[in-house]
This record gives sequence, structure tokens and C-alpha cells, in this order.
Amino acid sequence: CTRFPSFILPISVTSIGENAFKDCSGLTSVVIPNSVTTIEHCAFQNCSSLTEVTILNSVTAIGDAAFSGCSSLISVTIPNSVTTIGNDAFRRCSNLTSVAIPNSVTSIGWRAFEYCLSITEVYSLNPTPPSVPTSPNAAPDWRPFDYRTYRRATLYVPEEAVEAYKNAEYWKEFENIKGVAITGMKGIDVDGSGKQKVYYDINGRRLSAPKKGLNIIDGKKVIVK
Repeated sequence: CTRFPSFILPISVTSIGENAFKDCSGLTSVVIPNSVTTIEHCAFQNCSSLTEVTILNSVTAIGDAAFSGCSSLISVTIPNSVTTIGNDAFRRCSNLTSVAIPNSVTSIGWRAFEYCLSITEVYSLNPTPPSVPTSPNAAPDWRPFDYRTYRRATLYVPEEAVEAYKNAEYWKEFENIKGVAITGMKGIDVDGSGKQKVYYDINGRRLSAPKKGLNIIDGKKVIVK
């Protein structure tokens, strides 16, 4: 993969098979098109130079260890089509700082974000806390997040779902859980005074209009659908 550091998959691809890009140390960014519905296990495991992944809005499942060991990964866009995030899916993504889990996700696997020690913000947008698979073989500490993340990171959830998360298995372990407004706004909003609102992305860059996902609007964190 050293010849193609940035890769856009063709729209003829419908599934990324197991181990497809495993150990491609030269791959730095990838765009997964709308034709793809499944990313199978270990598909991008140990792509150590991969910094950015954009998954377009057709993927329904991210397989076990799909991006495990992508130690340079800073940004990943999980679309609102994904329902399942597999075991170890992003394990050991040590540079991942913020995770936004869309409201379509209903299940997150064991250790999905274990050893992701740079995470400071987790956004879970489903008003019903996503479940974690159970198994008689599961170890007691097989949580979706690293125990240090539970202590250090802030979990942001829909305002009406704060109590649900505080009482849900695995989610209640976050020491900091806060409600966030979710809006379906489009375009540029203007408040009652006629003054245009001020928009930034999560990296502090000024935006001319809100974008889909996490925005900072007049100093408040807001998720735009």
C-alpha cells in the first residue's frame, strides 16, 4: 500500500473483506463509498499511518478489529447507517481524541475503544444506550471503553437521555455524563435579533454554516443531523 497513501474505493465495491488492507503501513487516508455496506473484521487492522477515515452513509456494520491498531488515526466519521460496532473495532487507536456514535448504533462490542487513551470526548446520540453483547466467556473487564477513558473523558448524550445512560450497564461507568442539544437545522440560523450565529468545528475552525455532525454554535456543542 505504499504506492497509494490516499485511497478512494470505487463505487463497484459493496463489501471490504477481512484483512483486505491489514498491515498497509503506508495508507494515510481512505474514503469508503456509498456502495459499501459492510467492513469485515480486521479490514484495516494495523494500518499504522492511517490518520483519517470517512465512511459514507451505507455501511451498516463495522466488523471486529476493523481498525484495531491504527495508532495514527485522529478522525473517523461513523455514518448514521451503522447499527453495529464490533469487538475491538478501534482498539489501540491511541491518537483518537473524539468519538461520535450516531443514533443508529444499537450495539457496541467488547473493547471497541480499549487503549484509546487520547479520547477526551465521546458522543452517543441514541436516546437508548447501545447494548454490549453478553457471553458466558466474556471477562468482567471487557468494556467498550478503556477504564481510563471512563475516568478522563466526558460522555455527551441527548439531553433527555442523561438518566438512562447514568443507569445503563457499561455507560454508567463514565464519571462525567452531560446532555447535549440535538438539532435538525440546515443552513445558517439567525436568532430573533437578526444576528447571525457563529459556528466552529470541534478543532476550533470557523465555519460559514453548520455541518453535519458535531459543531460549536455560539459556544455550545450541538449535533447537527
